Amino acid sequence: MIDQPVESKEDKMSGFKEVSTTKHEIENQPVIGESQKRIETMNDQQLETKVRSDGAKVQKDLSALMKDSATRLNRVSDNVSQATGKAKEDLTNWVDDSTARLNEGIDKVTGDARQTVATVKKNVGHGLVQYNTKAQEAANKVPGGLGEKAAQYPWVAISVALAVGFLLGIMVRPARQPRE
Repeated sequence: MIDQPVESKEDKMSGFKEVSTTKHEIENQPVIGESQKRIETMNDQQLETKVRSDGAKVQKDLSALMKDSATRLNRVSDNVSQATGKAKEDLTNWVDDSTARLNEGIDKVTGDARQTVATVKKNVGHGLVQYNTKAQEAANKVPGGLGEKAAQYPWVAISVALAVGFLLGIMVRPARQPRE
């Protein structure tokens, strides 16, 4: 067998270095673990010092880990708060913009309706003036003061209009055909 040296490694927990040995030396050694040999060679005071230093190191690492976790949790909380605030602000801006656009549309429709009503009122008023003028001219042409009575008493005008309507209806209506 060829004796090849085994690489030395440092045990990170204990701080001890393994000794470089050859493959032949390893095969010929009794089966006792290296950790057992190290413990046997350490006295009680060294062991106690080692345990204390390892405990302090673990406590320091855990403390750093807890601080890091708390920092990350605070960052996540801050990010969530920012995102929530931004979403709230965006929603408020969207609602305000939509409300403003809706109000502009309502104002436009209202303005158009007012303009249309004013135009219709003007046209109807003009039409009524024309109608009244023509009706007055027709009433002045009627003999016997009937026009003056119709102007003073609206029921007279309505009665005369009904009578004229019935007369026209009878004259214009086609003759009835007998039923078979």
